[in-house]
Amino acid sequence: MHSGELNNLYPKIHAALTRFVEGVETTAADKRVRGLGITIADELHAVAGRYLLDDDLAAPMDANQRFSPVEWPRSQEAPFLELSSDLRSRRSKRPPGEEAYLAELHVLVEGFSLAFEDLRLRARFGDGLFITFAGVDPNPLLVNAERTFVRRLNDAETFAEWSLEND
Repeated sequence: MHSGELNNLYPKIHAALTRFVEGVETTAADKRVRGLGITIADELHAVAGRYLLDDDLAAPMDANQRFSPVEWPRSQEAPFLELSSDLRSRRSKRPPGEEAYLAELHVLVEGFSLAFEDLRLRARFGDGLFITFAGVDPNPLLVNAERTFVRRLNDAETFAEWSLEND
């Protein structure tokens, strides 16, 4: 892992995720939050936070939508504007090729994983919370990163349900 890059990005990731979670808590104060997700453009240059409420699950929704933050009706981009700007700058400097892309993707997945873990969201939102990281228009590398992220941040039962819908 490129620890220097992670050390540089992690404070920005943590701050953006904290603002997002606080926004969800304010907006959905009397609602049960069922999902929190990060969506990222396939070129790793734009991030948004998405969330799913119990109320959203009452609407007609196919099983895969429960686990697909791109399909969730609620999003917040504002908490991530500074981070997205930084990612666009990094992208313009990133060498071409899969190796550099994978290194950047690894830093982002690790940074968001650590930030989600640090915020202890299940204590705030309850045990039924699904946490994810997904590409808006995912390529195979993003799909693999999503699998790693979902396995790490969710319990075994939730991961098994997610796997049924995503394999």
